[in-house]
Amino acid sequence: MSSEVVITGVSGSVGSYLARRLADRGVRVIGVSRGEFRYPGVEHVALDLANPDSPLPNFGSAPLINCAAITRDGWDVELENRIRLMTDSALALTDGPVVHISSSSVYDLTQPSVLVTEDEVVRGHRFLNSYSFAKWKSEEQVAGAGRPAVILRPHAIYGETDTTLLPRLRAAVRGGRLYLPEGGTARHAMTSMENLAGAVDASLAALDSGLAGVTVANVSDVKPKVLAEVIGEALGSRVRIVRVPLWLALRAASGVERQTPNGVEPRLSEYVVRQLAHDRTYNLNVLRQTLGFEPS
Repeated sequence: MSSEVVITGVSGSVGSYLARRLADRGVRVIGVSRGEFRYPGVEHVALDLANPDSPLPNFGSAPLINCAAITRDGWDVELENRIRLMTDSALALTDGPVVHISSSSVYDLTQPSVLVTEDEVVRGHRFLNSYSFAKWKSEEQVAGAGRPAVILRPHAIYGETDTTLLPRLRAAVRGGRLYLPEGGTARHAMTSMENLAGAVDASLAALDSGLAGVTVANVSDVKPKVLAEVIGEALGSRVRIVRVPLWLALRAASGVERQTPNGVEPRLSEYVVRQLAHDRTYNLNVLRQTLGFEPS
């Protein structure tokens, strides 16, 4: 593995976890983000990758781990443009190989994902928000850069530095009740921060060993769990899950989205409803066979 890496989005949940992990192992980490980040062994560069006027340094042939992203629901052309610019700016920081953190949201979320394979993203399927569409476009940017790259697609990342998943669950509780489409009976293969980090390590090692072209790999925990059970573990027994029929949840989401202006995150959306209502499991053959990583 390289003795130096560049990590974008280093002040975010995934970037900060990876930076600490690599720095603790003696890797020199150059962390790039708009927010502050301090950690022994990490050289922080304050940079807004979404600002077209930001001067972009180049760190030579160091591998790039691109974690920079904006996670927000709803439709927003400006968000799409900002994510596109962030990806272009990140790619300009090094000339080396790339590990790009994408998302399972690029798949067709209007239907269940059951052991879905990486080639099941078909151009033209209906995306449910700007975030999903922009993540797919950013994959195209990475693939078109002409450099060896690994694109990782985790689902529902959780762990000690998580600032997205658990806070959103807590915020959705009303009067001790959490209303879930179909009562949270869907099975989800979520992604622990540890498994994602292991996949990043394996990607860096594979690229260092000469892995060519662009490799796309799903990343998740091995054993899917029933969503209601996971939420019960996370929020505790005092939160009662209330079943909402899928048709009713979709109708409510449609009404909320129609009343939400473009660029504003809706309180409820088809994206959220369908993510929660359908099974989300992933084929891990590429992760195991091409990258040589066995998740736990």
